Amino acid sequence: MQRVIAEARERGARRLVLDTNSRLTSAIRLYRRCGFVDIPLDKSPFSRTDRRMSLDLR
Repeated sequence: MQRVIAEARERGARRLVLDTNSRLTSAIRLYRRCGFVDIPLDKSPFSRTDRRMSLDLR
């Protein structure tokens, strides 16, 4: 995860957003430890998605 975050920063990204499912508790714990926070989920192309998380890279 840290490598993905570093790569996004190197490429000038301001934010990372990911879609996940509430049943993936281990993954959600990892995302939170890395600084991701829950944001509103509008629409997702993935039928199992019920949660969206974001990390501000600024």
